Amino acid sequence: MSAGVLTPGSVFADRYEVVRCLATGGMGAVYEVIHTETERHAALKVMLPHCIPSDELRKRFRLEARVAASVQSEHIVDVLDAGIETTSGMPFLVMELLHGENLGERLRRLGPLPPAEVLEYLRQTALALDKTHKAHIVHRDLKPDNLFLCERDESPPRIKVLDFGIAKLLAASATKNATRSMGTPLYMAPEQFDADSVISPATDVFALGMIAYTLLSGIPYWDEESQAGLNVFAFAAKVCVGPSEPATSRCARAGTTLPPAFDAWFAKVTAFAPEDRFQSASEAVRALAGVLDQGEGISHAAPIETPAMPASTPSRTPRGFLPEPSVPARTTSEASTIEVPAVGTPVNTLGEGASPDKPRRLRLAALLVLGLLGAGSVLAYAVRAPRPTSPPAPLAAPATEDTQGTPPPVIVTPTPAPSPILPATAEAPPAPSAVPSASVSTPAPAVTLRAPPRPSSRPPADASTTTAPPRSTSIYTRD
Repeated sequence: MSAGVLTPGSVFADRYEVVRCLATGGMGAVYEVIHTETERHAALKVMLPHCIPSDELRKRFRLEARVAASVQSEHIVDVLDAGIETTSGMPFLVMELLHGENLGERLRRLGPLPPAEVLEYLRQTALALDKTHKAHIVHRDLKPDNLFLCERDESPPRIKVLDFGIAKLLAASATKNATRSMGTPLYMAPEQFDADSVISPATDVFALGMIAYTLLSGIPYWDEESQAGLNVFAFAAKVCVGPSEPATSRCARAGTTLPPAFDAWFAKVTAFAPEDRFQSASEAVRALAGVLDQGEGISHAAPIETPAMPASTPSRTPRGFLPEPSVPARTTSEASTIEVPAVGTPVNTLGEGASPDKPRRLRLAALLVLGLLGAGSVLAYAVRAPRPTSPPAPLAAPATEDTQGTPPPVIVTPTPAPSPILPATAEAPPAPSAVPSASVSTPAPAVTLRAPPRPSSRPPADASTTTAPPRSTSIYTRD
């Protein structure tokens, strides 16, 4: 049991027999294990020895167990055990094993998802977020790869929110983090780039809006920027001021037509000022349901190739909800969770407001540029694009519903028997698996953010049916 590597057949913490390694990385590793007394299969997540001296990493590791213990939800991965192994001194977590795939994998496999399917996934995600927010916990790294679609016997698939390792515990007393803000840039809210800003539940609401766009269109909102070959600092400077181009215009270039009312919803859910967003995740999803119910569907066509990304793009008139042959949209591999240099010293509290949008945008962009220049990085272009001159289409008032109520059943298409399952998360990108039947899907850390080439074909998705995820093994890893 040297160098943090557990061998199959060995016993960890006197009660967990190691079956195989599922994923490893620079910070941690995940193993399939069997409890020696109950014979229950589980996922063992351990911190590697070289990370143990870090107080911050140990704190993150323990936070995952605290979230599961403090928030009881069927949409959060269960932590069964936690502690420090006496022989090796390694902190560990024991979690439930999950059958299925994360939404990032599903999106890469199928392309844009049907609106009814997207709404159901977001509704379940919102239930988990509402509970964690009430417990003063903000996830801070929501993205499709952190939403796992679990298979269940004779029941519709269920979303589990993964990876609370970098979640923020909010407290009435101020806490400080001198230099860094964390998350995945494609889904990060503007305040995560500014160390002087407050991280609040609105940060997760912003990410939920970005996820909705991604699932409906097949690509992230910042897909064009991610394909431009920018380094992580230049990319952060580009996106730190938030979306400016209407979602329908940007989405149309990728070949997907969203309803006109989506612009107003997207503008609100991703508003620059946190207090201007929806008050809760469930409120945002209910409003989106009202938007998507206004038409017959979302159409997909061939992407429109553009030679270069302009500073501002004229708004395109949507074609409406006309059924067209579906084609796969480009999918962008999400960069791994990174620590993005922020400017200043943050003070995280509850209930603080934000300054007006325009001054904050200019200040944030200017401070970020100065910080990057001080580090020796030079930005080659402006960091702020103008807001659209015309207001978005009005947002229809959503129908009120009970977020705790039972949703309409989701039809599940039976699939072949499952292969061995994998746990929710690992602390780092995995090494190649020795098991031929298992495939590990992990976003690798990268300095340059690029999207993979577009797939050439994709079977059309049925908006009325939610198919179960493939039974192949999959895992999301981080750090």
